[in-house]
Amino acid sequence: MVAVIEEKARHASARPGADAIAANAAMLQQLPTTSEGPRPRYPPSTVRQLLGESANEHAERAAIVSPGRRPLTYRGLGERVDAVARALAEAGLGRGRRVAVALPHGPEFAVALLAACCATTCAPLNDQLTEAALAQLLAAMRIDALMAVEGADTNATRAARRLTLPILGVRVMPDSPAGSFDLLARAAGGSVDVKPPQLDDIALVTHTSGTTGLPKIMPFEHWRMAESARSRVELASILSTDRCLAVVPFHSTVAIRRGLLPALLVGASVICPPVLDAATLAALVQSMRPTQLLAPPVVLIAMMDELERRQPRPAHCLRFVTSSFAELAPAVRQRIEHAFGVPVVEAYGMAECGSIAETPLPPAVAPPGSVGRPCTLEVAVADDSGRFLGHDRPGEIVVRGAEVIAGYENSAEASRSAFREGWFRTGDVGRVDRDGFVFLDGRIKDMINRGGSKVLPGEVEQALGQHAAVSEAAAFAVPHPTLGEDVFAAVVSADPRLTEGELRRFVRPRLTADRRPTRILVLDELPRATLGKVNRVELARIAQRMAAADLEPPRPGTEAAIASVFAEVLEVPAVSRASDFFHLGGDSLRAVRLVMAIEAACGARLDLESVFDHPTVAELAECVAAAVPVAAGGEPARTAEQSFLTSKTETS
Repeated sequence: MVAVIEEKARHASARPGADAIAANAAMLQQLPTTSEGPRPRYPPSTVRQLLGESANEHAERAAIVSPGRRPLTYRGLGERVDAVARALAEAGLGRGRRVAVALPHGPEFAVALLAACCATTCAPLNDQLTEAALAQLLAAMRIDALMAVEGADTNATRAARRLTLPILGVRVMPDSPAGSFDLLARAAGGSVDVKPPQLDDIALVTHTSGTTGLPKIMPFEHWRMAESARSRVELASILSTDRCLAVVPFHSTVAIRRGLLPALLVGASVICPPVLDAATLAALVQSMRPTQLLAPPVVLIAMMDELERRQPRPAHCLRFVTSSFAELAPAVRQRIEHAFGVPVVEAYGMAECGSIAETPLPPAVAPPGSVGRPCTLEVAVADDSGRFLGHDRPGEIVVRGAEVIAGYENSAEASRSAFREGWFRTGDVGRVDRDGFVFLDGRIKDMINRGGSKVLPGEVEQALGQHAAVSEAAAFAVPHPTLGEDVFAAVVSADPRLTEGELRRFVRPRLTADRRPTRILVLDELPRATLGKVNRVELARIAQRMAAADLEPPRPGTEAAIASVFAEVLEVPAVSRASDFFHLGGDSLRAVRLVMAIEAACGARLDLESVFDHPTVAELAECVAAAVPVAAGGEPARTAEQSFLTSKTETS
């Protein structure tokens, strides 16, 4: 295996970021060879070898199945992979060339992805991205050609034309077995011989989301892909009799590393529906009898909603359900287990390193809040300087192992910063208890700096999630004129009576003052990125749009008086009924002044907690109406100061 890594490092020298990748490969060689260490636990193999072995052993078993189509057998899958390899070679695309695949979800995408991995280097793409974003990715991944539906005019094909890349037409054959297609490929520089891939060839190249900058390009060698597939078979207890439904887009690394390859390695069937809407998936649970289901929480919730509308409840053959991509709320987990009567496995992982931890199947039980024990990777927790921390001490989760990429192709700096002495830095804050269970508190980049107080979204979300009417919660940062950032949150609830005020009162005893969200939005759903993770940037935009949209002026009387006090204390020109004291720039010190000024202007005594619980003009007006009038000679300033000191003590 050392020879493989050395050869890989030599080939890397022609790529951007090659020095960092080679350095990490060299670091791998220095690590101890143990069954738990970073060396592969299985004999090295290529993706093509894995599929070939399955085609020979399970020739007539169904490999790819899809509703309304005849199944594609393992023999047929091997023949399709070979046919696509020949078509690509005739177009001058063979080993070492890079072919992007942008097809509608379904069996053809699955087969095209596998074939491109075996014959060239495959780059699966999300055609829902903008043309500009796709053009950027095609250039960054150094793509040689694009595989798309014949004659399609999509964002991907337009991006390819912009870069003058050859487009290989996929002609679907609906009357043939699922996944069958003809590849219409014109010569892109003369034909080449079909050559089998080598262990260190790049089978798959994909990218990070790029939400905070240019997307980073991630290469996966054949031996690394094979290692992931074999590890997954062991972890998920996949059997040759299984029918695996992986409700994940095929442009994600999870689709091939956790969905396709592990199932095909053992002779199981992979269900590839052409659409991923909730109604179709709920029907598939009954009609196609999957025994394993892998999906993100957002899909599982949609499926639960659909199943609960169907009476009688559809029968199923599931052995268990695996939730991945995002944290699964305890209430959602219980709902799924109740609906299906099977255990739910929660998986924690990253594209760069595959599975990191998973909750165990019964009879073992993970402690509440844990994402499970480490899978095949070594997992540790480190502080900012890289020093490893003990049990139950929070820090950054770091991992190492054979499934972790050696580095990013297009950024040597990103590769250097992502690794520390051979350990990959996940960017997640968490801890590991004495029993080896991993707990997550959030992403380092999502940490909210509220006037110097560092708030992890997970702390706020856990407190809100304890409310019986809350099914999902997400905390996020919004700009603040004096604090820098403020803490906002959003929840999803099926109870139309749930109010922001009730939620504020609920979290008060569960969070210190500096961690309580200033605003709590009650939404129908949380905005999500492609793979189901909550989009906190979009949540901040939603909050700002909601604040800007509510400009109803204060009503005459108490509201108008309080609005004037807001404007004076905060030095802002205009205040509406819905203006939030803290969102406009208020803080604990200004809240003391606000209480004193309201007492002077309205003749009613409020405590400081009223401002935290009811921070808008309209809400405070209602508090004033219910407050005890200030008696002559009262000491409102002393009362406000005492409240402030209580708040500061609580914060510390």
